[in-house]
Amino acid sequence: MAGLSGGRPVGSKRIGKHQAEFLSEILGIHQPKKISVEAFTIGTAVDSLNFRNTQFYYDNIPQIIDNVNNANSRLCPNGSIGLVAIDQKTLLPYLAVPVPGFDILDSRACGRVPQMIQSIQNAWITTPGNTILQDYVRGVKEGDYVVIFTVGNVTFDAWPERAYQSLREFGANEATLRALKTGDPYILYGRKGMRAGESIEIVGNPNFEQPASQQTLSFKSEIEATSPKG
Repeated sequence: MAGLSGGRPVGSKRIGKHQAEFLSEILGIHQPKKISVEAFTIGTAVDSLNFRNTQFYYDNIPQIIDNVNNANSRLCPNGSIGLVAIDQKTLLPYLAVPVPGFDILDSRACGRVPQMIQSIQNAWITTPGNTILQDYVRGVKEGDYVVIFTVGNVTFDAWPERAYQSLREFGANEATLRALKTGDPYILYGRKGMRAGESIEIVGNPNFEQPASQQTLSFKSEIEATSPKG
């Protein structure tokens, strides 16, 4: 059965100056006043689509390219979450856990070069002692925007307490997270420092006959730059 497009909203380390300038030059932008972000993700039981169809758009430019012949892009792996942090003043994306030299083979990032999608795989979330998700939260600057989306089979059933607490820092509702099942799609749009439950969370629509794992989710929003004070 084909998946249905569901979706129900539920109500720091700085990158180096040279990296910010590099991103600005490559993306062809210089401190824009407004951008758009869009995420599309798929439940694991959708017949006609799979994790390779997951997509994130930064200002209408697709960031995940499914082309084995493209040396300047890497698919986000199945069984991971993609996270994009966006500076509230410059609207430039950045990797909160830096990848030296934008190494395209570094599994902590995915997508087209310059990579803006942080990639955190299932095992890195569930393995005791692995702190990359917590490191990511610490690396996002207070007030900056964050978009989080599932890629394929995310093992929500195995998430430890620290994972729920980490996403609360971006305004996630803990009850919403705990209700997710392995294979369900999920999108979060929030900001560092929001109170828990203040972010926008998109989950499978419970009013559909099909379960969440057979649904696709999408979210799009515009972001305006925050004017410097003083």
